[in-house]
Amino acid sequence: MSLLHEVALTPDVFREDGYVQPGICRVCLDFLRPILLEETLVRNLRDGAWARQFLESDGGWHPSGRELVKKLVERKRLVLAGSELEGPVCSDADWRQEALLSHRRSPFAAVIVGAKLLSDVPERDVVCSAERVHRSRWWAVRGCSIRLSRHTDKYLEALALPLRFANSLLFIDPHLDPSQPRYGKFWRLIEGARRTGIQPAIELHRVCYEGSGEKRRILKCEELRHRFSSLDGGLRASGLRACVHVWDDFHDRYLLSDLIGIVLSNGFDESPNGQAKTTWSRLSRSDLEDVFKEFSRSSGRHELRYEFSVPNH
Repeated sequence: MSLLHEVALTPDVFREDGYVQPGICRVCLDFLRPILLEETLVRNLRDGAWARQFLESDGGWHPSGRELVKKLVERKRLVLAGSELEGPVCSDADWRQEALLSHRRSPFAAVIVGAKLLSDVPERDVVCSAERVHRSRWWAVRGCSIRLSRHTDKYLEALALPLRFANSLLFIDPHLDPSQPRYGKFWRLIEGARRTGIQPAIELHRVCYEGSGEKRRILKCEELRHRFSSLDGGLRASGLRACVHVWDDFHDRYLLSDLIGIVLSNGFDESPNGQAKTTWSRLSRSDLEDVFKEFSRSSGRHELRYEFSVPNH
């Protein structure tokens, strides 16, 4: 259960001759464009050869198709995958088989193909045509929101792709406090972003107080440093760092990244009630950009009270 999905596409999806009806290529690409650029990652098969063919050769690509691939590259929505087939990949059918073998090694949501490649496919639950993608199994399970149990294991399942591939991650929760038992497993979400090579930029955002009404108390910077110090060991062992931003006040909870933005009805804490559920919803691109601006230094929407890093050295 996730709000971000990984798919593969065969090259014929980006050419007029991949469709049964003439002139429908652009219609289908225009339909797929916002979905691919906001809701999915695309598997870049054969060590990146999949994307290179669009950028380095003519191939008869539809102009909208070539432009779409350029946008996928620009927005870093391609996931590099190794080669599966021995020898060169010379045909659309070869690319379909390459995608299926890659799926068997590491499952993803769907293989989107041109209509002519849909016949004689044993794995119809995975393969769908660009012309009828709205009738696919993947389409039936995708949505703008998900319901999940308030347990860190479920959060990790839902965030598997952004944690693994995002270049920046902002955990925004007004009451985020790793020293509290209900946030006791929060460190696992940060650790889930560990990867080989360059580590992502991680930010943690919370408010400068605890309690409400007459019981509200402003927390000092050193007190908050101490509360977040429980993350030091795990972050240091993972080669990760996080910057903590403490604001005067805010209410909503988010997970922001360069790949997806999610608004959370509750925070990143767990509930002792085993039946408790929470709702997560995907932000539109424009809303994601606006929330990013809201939690930037220059926005003026909130006052930044403190800022520090964990580990602190």
